[in-house]
This record gives sequence, structure tokens and C-alpha cells, in this order.
Amino acid sequence: MKSLMDPAPSRIPEGAPNSKNLANTAFAYHKNTLYALHEPSGPTVIGLPDLDTKGATDFDGKLTHPFTAHPKIDKKAGK
Repeated sequence: MKSLMDPAPSRIPEGAPNSKNLANTAFAYHKNTLYALHEPSGPTVIGLPDLDTKGATDFDGKLTHPFTAHPKIDKKAGK
């Protein structure tokens, strides 16, 4: 490591994804499901009531693009 800004590359364990879904930006509750959100990753389903991580979802293949981690509610539509 040359500096904190230039860390030595770490090895990714075999079989692990290339990037980690931190899912640490926001939560969204929709249709009785809690999602943890992180900009560069898809939503992560969080089990209720024990808050265990169920895993990432792409909504049965319907999510094919980046997903916001900053959801908004449309005050007119209520959604």
C-alpha cells in the first residue's frame, strides 16, 4: 500500500461476487416487504420481524437498470 488513497488490491474469495452490496443507504417498505437500498446494487430483501438478510432481488427479472437508494413519495398520488 502506497497510501490510504491507493490501497493494495485485496483478493476476492473464489465464488464471491465482484462487489459487495452494502445496502446501507436507506430502507423502503413496499407491499409488506422491507428493502435495504444501496445505489450501485439492487434492493436487498430484509426479513421481518427478525431483520435477517434474505438477499438481493431483481423483482423476478423486471429490474434491469440501477435502482435508487433515495425513494420519494409522490404527495399527489400517495405512492
